[in-house]
Amino acid sequence: MHTSKDRYKEKGYELIGEFNPNELNQFISKFNSPISTFFIAFTVVGLLAFTALLFLLLADNLSSKDALFSLGLGLIISLGILPIHEVIHFIAFKAMGAKKVIIKSFISKGYLLTIADQFYAGKREIIWVSLAPFFFITVTCISFLPYLNTNGIVVICTILVIHTSICSTDIKMADYFLNQKSDTFLYSDLKKGHVYLLRRTIK
Repeated sequence: MHTSKDRYKEKGYELIGEFNPNELNQFISKFNSPISTFFIAFTVVGLLAFTALLFLLLADNLSSKDALFSLGLGLIISLGILPIHEVIHFIAFKAMGAKKVIIKSFISKGYLLTIADQFYAGKREIIWVSLAPFFFITVTCISFLPYLNTNGIVVICTILVIHTSICSTDIKMADYFLNQKSDTFLYSDLKKGHVYLLRRTIK
């Protein structure tokens, strides 16, 4: 029987892992390195500290009712940003040369996933695609801060904290590829419904 391992070996790749999309996320989520752990912790703690500081500085201008409303609005907008997050992944994949890109919805799991079909995504592509939503949305949100009132600032800070936590798997994906010494690729086959983690064996 001609297995996936044999098929990719003939093409010059060693099969590291074969996953469905949900299994790939679980595999990457288990990966921890000092870089990803520090980055996520530092970012989330920093944003929380920044938000707390704003509350202290602006307490006289913000009632408890307004604060709760702003936090709730920030949460709702954060959920609405999720499709935009995936569209940015989509655009980044296209910019990296992928011909067929789709956004799949896993309703039972509560998330969306952008997949490039039959495209060998190496370190460069994965880093750009993984981190593009984080940097674009973070920079966009921060750029609004000077023009907002107290309520608006709390909304933006809430979005930043929630979106950063959502990006944790993306950050770990980029970090995983950064930590690979050999040429490692991610390849998706939508017909089979599998994602393959490959290592190049032939230069």
